[in-house]
Amino acid sequence: MRGYEGEGGKSKRRRKKPKTLKGQAVSQETEKASEQFIESMQSHPNPPNSSQLSRETYSIRPLNNQNHEQSIGRITPDPVDPQVDMLSQYFQNQHHEHRHILEEQQWADVYGPMFSSFYNCAAKTANWGDLEKWNTDWKPTCGCIPIRQRPVVLVDILSRKEERIDFCHCQPDQVRLIQMGYIGASPKFPKTAFSIRLLQLHHILWKHCTIAMLPFSKAIDEFLDINNPLILVPHGEDDFDESVSTRHWRKQLSKAVDAFREMLKREKELVAQVMKLDPLGELADICPKCYGPQVDGKREGEPDYILCMDGNFQHRRHLKASVEHSENIKTPSLFVQPCEVSEMEESLARLQQPTQTMEGSHRCTEQHTAANDTRNGSTWKHCDDTGLFGMACRHDQMIRMINIVKSGEKSYFPLTMINHMVQVTKEDHGARKKLAFLYDIGCNLEKGIMRRNQFPYEMTHNLLRFGTSVFHAYVHEWTCQLRYNPRLNQGWGMSDGEGMERLWSHLSPLISQLRYSTKNHRLSAIDLQVNHHNNNGRKSAFRSLLERGKQIEGILKESQQTLLQVERSSGHTLSYLKDQWNRQRQMQLEAMENDTELQMRKQVEELVMLEDQLRATQKWLNSEEPGAGIVWKLRPCRWNKVLIIYVC
Repeated sequence: MRGYEGEGGKSKRRRKKPKTLKGQAVSQETEKASEQFIESMQSHPNPPNSSQLSRETYSIRPLNNQNHEQSIGRITPDPVDPQVDMLSQYFQNQHHEHRHILEEQQWADVYGPMFSSFYNCAAKTANWGDLEKWNTDWKPTCGCIPIRQRPVVLVDILSRKEERIDFCHCQPDQVRLIQMGYIGASPKFPKTAFSIRLLQLHHILWKHCTIAMLPFSKAIDEFLDINNPLILVPHGEDDFDESVSTRHWRKQLSKAVDAFREMLKREKELVAQVMKLDPLGELADICPKCYGPQVDGKREGEPDYILCMDGNFQHRRHLKASVEHSENIKTPSLFVQPCEVSEMEESLARLQQPTQTMEGSHRCTEQHTAANDTRNGSTWKHCDDTGLFGMACRHDQMIRMINIVKSGEKSYFPLTMINHMVQVTKEDHGARKKLAFLYDIGCNLEKGIMRRNQFPYEMTHNLLRFGTSVFHAYVHEWTCQLRYNPRLNQGWGMSDGEGMERLWSHLSPLISQLRYSTKNHRLSAIDLQVNHHNNNGRKSAFRSLLERGKQIEGILKESQQTLLQVERSSGHTLSYLKDQWNRQRQMQLEAMENDTELQMRKQVEELVMLEDQLRATQKWLNSEEPGAGIVWKLRPCRWNKVLIIYVC
């Protein structure tokens, strides 16, 4: 249609002036408002409208202008209002958050039907290991009309292609893809699907070498480029941009991997429901050597179960990695529920008495560089999940973990673990097991429990025992070593309490990957990697016990030869050496327990008083004549010594 302006354009319709006073008033108000609006638009810092841009910025200049290229470089866009920019960013964040919540809800709705189809197809295809049946279409016949047909990119280990797949209304799209041996990248209307055997390959590689998602997707894509056509997508969002680029699969593959891991998790939960294991049976499933049938030969007074505890503050998560709602955070079965930790924290706050101090325990605590809010506050001020606290059995099998949130290594973390083990090891007839815990500051932990009168039944009946880990014991005072070092006390066997250190070493490749992951991804990845470690430990239990038995036999043989040489050279028998060690240990404990810190302070006060008396006496003597031969005798001090001053 021709416009109003220009040659050959239509003439404008002549506007009639209003005749009535009311109409004239309305017309004047309209013109006045229009003028005010134009003035405000001219003074507003927002970019100009399209008509202004066409007249000013994009006006055509004559070709004889030699400075037209330079003038283009000098054109700068008008600044954007900061409030408008903030408002736009806010709406974008809200939209992204809404989409994320909606997608999670859609995944939760489709997981149930997906698992039923996944379990049935796994049985038919030998867990997708049958080369002839893994991609067989197991869709049952149905009478759905109409059938929706949509193109989907199917990515496998050896192929990458785009096919038109028939979908119907009687089942979700994800179920339809699982029947073909694939899992889609979105809960509804997936455009990309990955074969289940490709997801199995990634899962196995990730368990053994923690491969990241981006390099794996690039490696698979490069491998498939050899014999498969490229999947091209538009490069830009502009409709006039005809450039294309190859498709990237990282985000789609990550979502498919999450769905595959959810299937494995539900399969494990189904097995647990069928087995109907009690809490002690679940522990036996983790470590049958500790919590399985009891073996004869245990000495009286030895603990039934020995565990070690430790914290790690390298597994942090950056605060700005993602923003998630607390109700959407899923705590894996390996982790202690946050409510249990909060209950122990509140209980400890009620029992804590500020007037009481732990004399003699601060030295051992300060010798350790455990993370706390004072030393490491600046390190994790930009982190919300600041570390992990774990508990393992004497065979290095992880039992439970605590996710540490915005704090250091607090005392209620080991107390939560102790309370958990006390509860799960109770038998039906009321009998309780004797538990032993190795901790970096086990001496401090036991003194705190005794001072607050926690676990009264277990402490009264000698059902709890504490020690320090072997390598950390040497920074303790000698008194603590005599009482808590496993190598200087009976009943600990060859347990060293350093199992958690070995587990932290196993989990160290996850530190960099999970620093900027979501909360659920972080907890899920740690849970999967720990389960992989426990499964390997359970499979190699017989071999490890055999190797450990040979090692202990060698140590025993070497010790017997050393004792025999000592007896031949000096005539001291084993019983004589044991008696001497017990006497030495008892005397050292008595001497150190008498010299408590309170008594040491009193002795220091007496020394200060004696020093004041000496200064006063020296001042008085300086005022007297020299050579008086005066002998001053001061009162005896607490060491039963007499201090005599001779003045010549």
